[in-house]
Amino acid sequence: MRSFDRRAALDAPPSAMALSKARVEYRRRHGDPRPGAGSLATVMTEADDLMAEAMAERSTAMRWVLLDEARKRGVAAGSAVVIGRAVRLLGAEFEIDELSLEYRSLREIPLRGVRGHRAAEIARSADALATTAEIDGRIGVAVDSLALSVRAWQAAGSPGDARSAAERHDSLLARARAEGESPGSGRTRAERPPAEREPAPRADPFSGTADRANH
Repeated sequence: MRSFDRRAALDAPPSAMALSKARVEYRRRHGDPRPGAGSLATVMTEADDLMAEAMAERSTAMRWVLLDEARKRGVAAGSAVVIGRAVRLLGAEFEIDELSLEYRSLREIPLRGVRGHRAAEIARSADALATTAEIDGRIGVAVDSLALSVRAWQAAGSPGDARSAAERHDSLLARARAEGESPGSGRTRAERPPAEREPAPRADPFSGTADRANH
């Protein structure tokens, strides 16, 4: 069994050709990917099984595919914990933008269908992501994550926590603008006017266009 402890030198994401072959092998083992199929318990179990399989896998590209499929199961299940685990396992081996990937994954969860403890879990993960992003100087990601946190706390029925997240969001946004930063105030980079956009991070195979990029 492999260890996913973070290494000093990380691998680049697999090439498009390697990923294409790995996805063929994935379909041979598991059938066509259906991240949202089955009950919540089934999807969560599938995610755990995929991450365990990745730890025993020898192929670098196959490990990537297995972990990315686990991440997608987390999105389908509305589980911030599963998303966080899958992203951290990927980041322990590959050179990726973990902050952006985790934010994008959390944001894919439709909050209209999430309530109670799962919504609170998303909110707490978004809060923690904002803290890490702020420490790393990723102000745009921090502000966007806090905006997501506000919506998640509202979905969880916790107006006090939503208010605290909103106050933190507004304070960070004001501080960033005073320092000459132009974060997106809760919007993704693609949703912002060009004048507000931060430089785009290097493409990775999680996005539609990056799946075709040969690294």
